[in-house]
Amino acid sequence: MTSEINIEPEDCVVKQLQEKGIKPKDLKAVVISHVHHDHTGGLADLFEAPIFMSKEHWKAFSRPVYASIEGCAPSHWPKKFVPTFLEAIGGPIGPFPHSYPLTEDGKVVAVDTPGHVTGHISVIVFAEDTTYFLTGDATYSLDLLDREETDGVNDDPKKAVETMRKIKQFAREREVVVLWE
Repeated sequence: MTSEINIEPEDCVVKQLQEKGIKPKDLKAVVISHVHHDHTGGLADLFEAPIFMSKEHWKAFSRPVYASIEGCAPSHWPKKFVPTFLEAIGGPIGPFPHSYPLTEDGKVVAVDTPGHVTGHISVIVFAEDTTYFLTGDATYSLDLLDREETDGVNDDPKKAVETMRKIKQFAREREVVVLWE
């Protein structure tokens, strides 16, 4: 059975931003957890914003032929695409040994969440009332996370389970809303 992803024009990220009065050039950052096609399909439309990802991930997936074999669509990336690399200059956050600050106040950071692919990252947002953990593809549901079950599509299933354990430990330490893409 083949599954298709159909994105209508009104579903594209630029259209959704426009409905909120935001232009791509207004964005301060676009953070990519990893470059699989379902996470970078609208990337060319956001070329005016700085695009961030881990250097480790880019090193692994910057070769177009390899990236295509691994589920990416480099032909849909902006021409001569080279992202800005995150720097691990932030301290530890819960079980994560270092962080990548995305805002000056440290309220938005990225952390390494390997397993699905090399260099995969997730984003943590420290809001006033709660904390949001955006998993990327570190997990696909709370049930899988609770059971520490991978989806089967992982470069390193052992690291994927270790990542899920870290996410769960982080969630035990504070009020967290876990979101996945």
